[in-house]
Amino acid sequence: MLLPRVRPRYLLATGLTVAAFGLFLLTRMTPESSYWDGILPGEVVLGLGLGTVMAPCAATATNEVAKSDSGVASAFFNTSTQIGASIGTALLNTIAANATKVYQGAHPGIRAVRATVHGYVVAGRWAAGLLLMAALMAVVLITAAPFRPTEEDEWSDTGAAGRPG
Repeated sequence: MLLPRVRPRYLLATGLTVAAFGLFLLTRMTPESSYWDGILPGEVVLGLGLGTVMAPCAATATNEVAKSDSGVASAFFNTSTQIGASIGTALLNTIAANATKVYQGAHPGIRAVRATVHGYVVAGRWAAGLLLMAALMAVVLITAAPFRPTEEDEWSDTGAAGRPG
């Protein structure tokens, strides 16, 4: 587990950068691309990057919260994540749809699939850029120290019945 050893900002920045690289790999997609060489490599790298981001992000958001407020903090974090994902999806869909429409207008007679893939590639580039910007913001703005587990944390996995008297 890296969280007790590495500052969260470095884990977040690394994960966001890896995810951005995964999106960059996806922007090489063409209508002729196969799943194995056009989509899977980017999806795997994107998943590794986002997997590196989620745990440190949640831990940082809820680490210094009083035990009595931990449920509210967790709910707020989850709600913020869902709202951010919804807004991001709407934004990227708008970018992709607009890029598709502009591409079709500039290339009359083009197959719709080519214009659609072009729209996805443009949106993917925007998403990669936003992830790189988020990585930079993580390094600059997040100042939390590495997490040090407490004795209570060590017992949290076993539940109340497993705690010593």
